[in-house]
Amino acid sequence: ACSTSYQQECSTSYEKQCSTSYETSYQTSYETKCSTSYEQQCSTAYETSYAQQCSTSYHTVCSGSSHHGYHKRSPGYGQQQQRCSSVPKKQCSSKPVKKPVQKCSNNPKQNCQQVPIRTPVRTPKHSCRSVPKQNCTQVPKQACRSVPKQNCYKVPVKSATKVPKKVCSGGRGGHGQGGYHG
Repeated sequence: ACSTSYQQECSTSYEKQCSTSYETSYQTSYETKCSTSYEQQCSTAYETSYAQQCSTSYHTVCSGSSHHGYHKRSPGYGQQQQRCSSVPKKQCSSKPVKKPVQKCSNNPKQNCQQVPIRTPVRTPKHSCRSVPKQNCTQVPKQACRSVPKQNCYKVPVKSATKVPKKVCSGGRGGHGQGGYHG
């Protein structure tokens, strides 16, 4: 007799799986940035101004005489006395004087420089890998076992009457019932 059972049989196949990830890198570019500063520049100029300068001189003035200065007495002349004195006389004049004058001005000065700027850049990165996949199926399997088979045949029995008797071999004990074994 045979019976059918099912047995699982599996095989491994590989499946390609891909994915995309992103890497961030940075690119450097340059930008010009300017600022204005002020620089003080000074120079010396000469201005002419007028200063009054005065000086004092002295004159001798004598009274009683028509002459200025000292009068000497001459012998034999009259006894006339003269009186003299020094009189100050102030004289002023304007004279040009050059004076140094410092003149300053704020001059704008532009300062420019290259400034680095980092910009993020996303780059896609594809990666694939083989993933094992198990494929299983139920396979029918027939199992058969031996069943003893009875073989029967006619054996002549000697007796007064000739009646054929059936003898079976195999089965239980391998003997027929009340049979003859030769």
